[in-house]
Amino acid sequence: MLAPVPRSLFKYVDPQNLRSILRRYFNPLGVEEVDVVSSIGRFLAEDVIAPKDLPEYDVSHVDGFALSRCNELSYRLVVGSSLGRCEATYVRTGEPVPEGTVAVLPVEAARVVGDKVVAPRPLKEGFEIVRRGLDVARSEVVARRGSEITPARARLLAELGLSTVKVFTRPRVLVVPVGSEFVSSSRRETSSLIVRSMCEPLAAEVTVSKPVEDSAEAIREAVEGGIGNYDVVATIGGASLGDRDLTFRAVSSLEGAEVLARGIAVQPGRVTSLVSLRGKPVVMLPGLIQSTISGAVFLLQPLLKVMQGGEPVAHYLVGLLRLGHDYTYEGRFAAFTRLRFVKLVSEEEGVAEIFEAPSPLQRPIAESHGFILLEPGVVKLAKHSLVKVYRAPGLY
Repeated sequence: MLAPVPRSLFKYVDPQNLRSILRRYFNPLGVEEVDVVSSIGRFLAEDVIAPKDLPEYDVSHVDGFALSRCNELSYRLVVGSSLGRCEATYVRTGEPVPEGTVAVLPVEAARVVGDKVVAPRPLKEGFEIVRRGLDVARSEVVARRGSEITPARARLLAELGLSTVKVFTRPRVLVVPVGSEFVSSSRRETSSLIVRSMCEPLAAEVTVSKPVEDSAEAIREAVEGGIGNYDVVATIGGASLGDRDLTFRAVSSLEGAEVLARGIAVQPGRVTSLVSLRGKPVVMLPGLIQSTISGAVFLLQPLLKVMQGGEPVAHYLVGLLRLGHDYTYEGRFAAFTRLRFVKLVSEEEGVAEIFEAPSPLQRPIAESHGFILLEPGVVKLAKHSLVKVYRAPGLY
């Protein structure tokens, strides 16, 4: 039986330092070339340089009449690829305008009289013309290495004429729930639903194993087997400050294990830990659900970003909300970064309230619209304070 680990062995790593650790120890797994259409959700393995201008020509922004230079409001209607002075020709939205065009008169504003089209007023040069290269200039970097290919970005790449792009190989993640209560079926294991949902938007291929019992031998066997077949192993549970701190001790006792983080200076989720096992990451998430999520936000998701060429941050700002109440933190971890879920209580006024609830409680997560991060040392927020609200991929 493993002996209890003293609390003093926890060396809480600052989130910023943790990011440096991830950059130093882990790299992308490889590069694949995939069809642009199927690349959505993947991460680029190289900068993408525009092979041409978008649009490729000066084009009409509207259905209407391409007008040449003229000192009058009346233009002679012609057909052709170029316009002489005081001439006009019909063009459709998105069509290249003829040589000599200085403006496009929208069809609804035009008056046609015989073989003439009459403008209601002089038009500014360039009116309703989308200039060549206005959207994208040839040789411009349109997407950076490590950036996610969103549907909009995929469409842009396709519009540029690209059929394939190089992306980083998907990390294969094994999620291992730990808990004898799940093995005996006395309680349903559900936290893996959240962990899976927070990995898949980051292009990970996720497998959830059967739960393993609270024993060092079972945990070692599951992790050892996982490292042989997956790129990342993420355990859930078996992490604490007492004699039930089985997972870390089991994993760190394996041959080739190197401890990279024994606890993170965040709350909830401070017992989240990281071990490199023969060069592959083993992420140990706490079992209490708010702590599980916090560990995923600060460690698991940044790790997956790094393994696909990105920066070690996955959560993103969604906006500023105003607190509808005074807030005071009275806990023991004022020196840590603290994640707190928030609920929008007035959409019209942009007012939110903070959930201050124990880590096992699920409802604050389910009813939240995002979370805030209290920086170390911040213990009070006044009513009406503006707070930055974040979301994490796959959580909302």
